[in-house]
Amino acid sequence: MNIALEVSASKANVAQYHSLLTKEWTKRTLGEVLLLLWAEIGESGRIEGLPFGYVLKPETGKAIRRELNQYVVNFVRSFRSFFEYRTIPQMPSPEAMSEVRTSRLVAQAETTWTYLILHILVSLRGETGFFLDTQSLLFLTSVHFLLPALKQNGQEAAHDCLVNALYMHTITAWAEQPEHFFYLQGALMDYLGNEKETEESLRRSLELTPLEDDSYLTKVQDYSYALLDADKTEEAWSFLLSVYRKAPQSYLEEVEEMMTQVRRRLPTDSLQEMRSTVHQ
Repeated sequence: MNIALEVSASKANVAQYHSLLTKEWTKRTLGEVLLLLWAEIGESGRIEGLPFGYVLKPETGKAIRRELNQYVVNFVRSFRSFFEYRTIPQMPSPEAMSEVRTSRLVAQAETTWTYLILHILVSLRGETGFFLDTQSLLFLTSVHFLLPALKQNGQEAAHDCLVNALYMHTITAWAEQPEHFFYLQGALMDYLGNEKETEESLRRSLELTPLEDDSYLTKVQDYSYALLDADKTEEAWSFLLSVYRKAPQSYLEEVEEMMTQVRRRLPTDSLQEMRSTVHQ
């Protein structure tokens, strides 16, 4: 598609992004991220010419009852046909997607999966890096809040379509930044319950992230939690101990808090031995 959309990084948009990035996320945060994405491209002037343009403006009230936009759904389905990956569910059939009844939740899911692959559907110009960063917020809040809500409400077809769009996003948006590619894949694998791939993806992301990077401690925490979820408590302790020994002074308080959480789950017979290693 030859239509290009201009991305705006106005002061208001940037301020809203940083507010969303740093505040505690709730189920309302995803809607706020969608509104920010709309603010970034909503004045491009050519959205009306897109076959899915009406999907991009988030529904702020009761959703209009309409059919799902098959242009975007078929695009995700076409991408899915190129790989076989057992962890990622198959795309629902065209018949299953046509039977999906729209609601506010489903409309939000449709807007979400459209934004996640928008950089493939159209050309983006201007502050594209800022747009990608906002897409990452959308990715993570979708995994935390939207996927569980779709599953709880019995919207399996919409759920599986969104999972595929999330996976598509990691490959198409972040292949050239593997530290972020692996981090997002780790978040998705964690939701899907694949402990082995979660642990592997988060480990790779951390290994590729410089010690001084702002996201380093977040990735340390996520990887240690992945080890705990896999019942690898002693390995989590050893990992945090290695981080503690090389971390700058400014990191130590947060690392110690993580170690305290792990220590509570250590077997009694090994606790004393491991506790003493902190001071060695």
